[in-house]
Amino acid sequence: MKYRSQAISRKHATGFSLVELMITLVLATLLISALILTYLSGRVAAGDAELLSRAQENVRIVSEYLVRDIRNAGYTDEVETTIGQDALLRRSFGAIENGDKLRIRYVGRGHCGANFEDFVLVENEYFVEIREGVGFLRCRGRHVLRTASIDTDTTWDGDDLNGVKVLQEERVVDLVSGVASIEFSEISQNTNSCGWDYSPTGIQSACLGVEIELGLTGVSGDVRTVTLQAAFRNVILERINNNIAAP
Repeated sequence: MKYRSQAISRKHATGFSLVELMITLVLATLLISALILTYLSGRVAAGDAELLSRAQENVRIVSEYLVRDIRNAGYTDEVETTIGQDALLRRSFGAIENGDKLRIRYVGRGHCGANFEDFVLVENEYFVEIREGVGFLRCRGRHVLRTASIDTDTTWDGDDLNGVKVLQEERVVDLVSGVASIEFSEISQNTNSCGWDYSPTGIQSACLGVEIELGLTGVSGDVRTVTLQAAFRNVILERINNNIAAP
């Protein structure tokens, strides 16, 4: 029996040419580059979305603490407070210092996240502190001992008749990071100057609220300003009860 050898075609025996390899490498490089760029852009977009979400959360937290406290400013309860405390609170229910520090005072069961068993006279102080290039909104909480009897001439930072400080230092906490700056300004009637006294002699010129300009660190590291406003609920109610016009 005779076997007939078949010659293998030279065309099928040879591999890729140099030109074909170069074209393949170029196409593969372009494809991989496109995939890498798509991944990186998606990662950047996800990071931007996270920063934006964090900024929105910061606004929510600031509103929760600051706006709530501002609305409660001046709240008092003669049943819960000791002699002299009610008059002291009405005479000085808050203050703004240098435009960037706000003190709010009222009768409550806690301050700066801390809780008390009883209602006491509290003061929350809000300010921004920069540490290692990062801004933090901080709250300093102080309170008056429930049993402290206060003389009518006592000031917030003074001593009572027994030589005990009126305001007891309690705690300083970070509320939120990413706050670059904060500015406070009084809201008054007819843009006139106002005071922090809504006792019977001071209610006519008492401030009606606070405007807050909050500088938040943006996605690209820039500072974006958010403006919040809150009214002193107790002051406005007092003005209404005394038939004093309020906006």
